Amino acid sequence: MTPILEVVDLIAGYGRIEALHGIDMRVEQGEAVTTIGANGAGKTTLLKTIAGLIRPRRGRISLEGENVTSWSAERRARAGIALVPEGRQVFPDLSVRDNLLLGAYGRRRQSGITEDIDKVVALFPILGERGQQLAGTLSGGQQQMLAIGRALMSRPKVLLLDEPSLGLAPLAVREVVDKLVALAEAGSTLVLVEQNAAAAFRVAARGYVLDRGEVVVEGSIETLREDPRVHSAYLGKLG
Repeated sequence: MTPILEVVDLIAGYGRIEALHGIDMRVEQGEAVTTIGANGAGKTTLLKTIAGLIRPRRGRISLEGENVTSWSAERRARAGIALVPEGRQVFPDLSVRDNLLLGAYGRRRQSGITEDIDKVVALFPILGERGQQLAGTLSGGQQQMLAIGRALMSRPKVLLLDEPSLGLAPLAVREVVDKLVALAEAGSTLVLVEQNAAAAFRVAARGYVLDRGEVVVEGSIETLREDPRVHSAYLGKLG
């Protein structure tokens, strides 16, 4: 079967700096995949390149078998690639509901928006309770839920999540991860970038480990857990 998302021999970077050195990745429909690695490993660069925010120097990105490498970020978003950026980046001076509505802005068909807001609120009840509250007054965990909900409003085929646990209190991390697990169990296609391997391994069924812009380990979560390099670098402190 054709994967919903495929990355082949991807090379990308910033200016003269090459951050990704020939990345290959494959994501099946309804699969939750994680990419873990230390700071500077290339995780964020990978997601931004898939989303169209960085133009690759070489390689191919395909969505449902169609080559989208030359497409703009806007066209990719309309085609079904949604990015939840690092740091959440909600619109602080707009209400929670208006943030959600903006997530549906690029949809070709505007029908069903109210129903989709209801679905987001069912997943994140706090967003319904705080619908008229300014997004900037929410807690970090609530803002992260809003950022995810906003992305879901575009009805994405693939949801890219960049460090969703970053900067959150432990309780908020658990709440956000629980919601991502629910999305994965419901059949959403997720690509999750994380430094928090324990959180990522709860969500995903398969993963990649990046080190200095290269994939050094890939396989099922069980394979990653048993790999001594992964355990010592990311899981050792958990015992």
